[in-house]
Amino acid sequence: MTAQRVVGLLAREHGLSGLHALLASDRYALCALFTHRRRPRSEDEDRGERPEFSDYARAAREHGIPLFPVDTRAEARAMEERLAAEPFDLIAAISWRRMIPPQVLELPRVGGVNLHRGELPDFRGARPIAQALRAGRTEVVISAHVLVEELDAGEVLACSRHPARRDVHESLEQAEERLKAEITPLFGPLLLRGLDALLARRAD
Repeated sequence: MTAQRVVGLLAREHGLSGLHALLASDRYALCALFTHRRRPRSEDEDRGERPEFSDYARAAREHGIPLFPVDTRAEARAMEERLAAEPFDLIAAISWRRMIPPQVLELPRVGGVNLHRGELPDFRGARPIAQALRAGRTEVVISAHVLVEELDAGEVLACSRHPARRDVHESLEQAEERLKAEITPLFGPLLLRGLDALLARRAD
């Protein structure tokens, strides 16, 4: 069976989990990797380099995968041009900070999968873990869904669940950050499940 050609729009530690899962898979071949090199201004006024960027660069170099940082409008336009230049099958997106324009969503032969740190449709948008904790949920749900133009609105393909225990001495922000770290290893396996499910739906 020929491996499916995948373009990765992957960032942060969660994206690294997805990257390593793709690299270890014989069903998917990563043909291009896009990531964010700079911190958002909301976290760092000087927009310094993200600490995990060197891990992305190392993995891309070791596996011979072209790596492209996307932090500016010019870099986003260059990404669109690169993607339009060569056919591919799937988009895999994790922790991608920019809206993906409809002309890019139309490029893959099969479609795209995004991973969201919240149960859909209940906890769409920003800080879904905090939303779940405020709602008193006892678990965190990561949703693999079809990439569509509307934010976090695509069909859910697969989910992973993790207990959302919160110590009485933890602030909301502390619990949120701890849970983010705890669920990071779940992203890689869930990404593959989501891609598998999308392929199966398109084959029906």
